[in-house]
Amino acid sequence: MITTNIKEFEDKIYNFQKITWENLNKVAKTISFNLFSNIINDTPILTGRLVANWNFSVNNPNFTVTNYTPRDRMYKYPKYPEVWMRKLEGDMNQAPDLFGDDKTGVSVNTYYLSNGWEYIHKIEYLGYSKKAPNGMVRKNIQKIANMSFDRVRFN
Repeated sequence: MITTNIKEFEDKIYNFQKITWENLNKVAKTISFNLFSNIINDTPILTGRLVANWNFSVNNPNFTVTNYTPRDRMYKYPKYPEVWMRKLEGDMNQAPDLFGDDKTGVSVNTYYLSNGWEYIHKIEYLGYSKKAPNGMVRKNIQKIANMSFDRVRFN
């Protein structure tokens, strides 16, 4: 249908843009959550400290490290990745969208999953863990990249 009314045309373009941003945000949040939860799930757990130090943040990485004592290990730092994935899910649900539009321009946020634990580099890059000899982050980024590429290429 052809429209001759400029206001009607602008409204249709804006509605298309709004739906596109909403869909883009859903896909981006799903991919981000899958990546982050896979990283948490693949994190080797000995004491629970490494997995407890994954921090989700928006626009700036958060490298804070939790206070840890062996006495409160079982209560404060459970060894179950599901606990940390539920926390991640809650944090991401409260986070602003990755892409926004306020009619004056596009805003872009960045999601971070960061870990300030002192041995994270050795476990990720130097193979210090038998449970994660190829790290957690690199292999999951590759997995997500391959999955996204396959979906785009074959759909």
